[in-house]
Order: sequence, then structure tokens, then C-alpha cells
Amino acid sequence: MPRRVLRFAFVAATLASAVLGVAVGCGPDQTVLWLCLNPVTGKEDSSIHDDSHYVNGVFDPCHCYDPCGPEKSCPSVVDAGPLPAGCDAGTGGDAGGG
Repeated sequence: MPRRVLRFAFVAATLASAVLGVAVGCGPDQTVLWLCLNPVTGKEDSSIHDDSHYVNGVFDPCHCYDPCGPEKSCPSVVDAGPLPAGCDAGTGGDAGGG
């Protein structure tokens, strides 16, 4: 009798963990983690993160989607097409997009 109880408890705990994992992974609250780079060292640096920076209403804490191209704090390659007039080609930077 005790083995059946232990087996049932194990199966119940495994199923509960699986259901909880699916509920957390597939729920409406999806969390995105931004790891920005230090523009000088090129390494991850949490102090570079800018919680107040938005471009066209989209959260952009690492300045990846600035109108004049991504800054060196952006950890990924972003190709948003040709730069608009008034941007210095190749340097990236914020031209009033925040």
C-alpha cells in the first residue's frame, strides 16, 4: 500500500509541475529580458539599460531602434533600412527618437 501512495504522489507532483510549466511558459504575461552592452567594452552591462527610452511607442532600453541606427549598447544586429535625412551614416545614435 505505501508504494502505491508514493507512486501516486510522484505522478501527481510530476503532472502538476508539467501543467504549471506550460501555464507559465504559454501565459499572457511574457517577460522579455534586455541585456545591453557597454559601448566602450562591448560586454554586457546592466547599468547601460535605459527604462525611459521608447522609439515610436516601442520600448527600446538598449537603443537598438533609434531613428539614426542602433547605438553600440545594442546587443543585436538591427537592419531598419536606409537612414533618414540628417543622420550621420554608420555612427548610430539618437536623433530625438526617445
